[in-house]
Amino acid sequence: MKCPYCGRVGKPERTICEYCGAPLDYIEEVEEQVEDIPDNIPEYTQDRLIGKVPCNIDVYLVFAIFITVFCCMPFGIVAIIFAARAKMFLNRGDYVKAMEEAKTAKAFCWIGFIIGTVIIGIYVFTGFYKTLIEGM
Repeated sequence: MKCPYCGRVGKPERTICEYCGAPLDYIEEVEEQVEDIPDNIPEYTQDRLIGKVPCNIDVYLVFAIFITVFCCMPFGIVAIIFAARAKMFLNRGDYVKAMEEAKTAKAFCWIGFIIGTVIIGIYVFTGFYKTLIEGM
């Protein structure tokens, strides 16, 4: 029986893949469902239905935590929430929804980074300006 995760062919009586450890007991049901998939569905949706990961999805959780701690807390917290949701959908196998949530988390990270950098820049500039004025 061919494993849908690693693609290797194992012994037909096995219930788990001997190479990657993926469960194989539901493969016959999935193969029946795959035959019913129309030809006009995009490839990434077919992969989702079959159970394969279409690509490596970065959920931007580390970037979101960095933004929360060092740049702009409100946008960082929202980015953490979306990154956690992306990780949840990724673990469930809903890769399309995981990519959407990860894209939203990335957007909030960049917005928080830009706003935080501008605010820190203004703070540093006004501090230097104040010391220049007092020094004269």
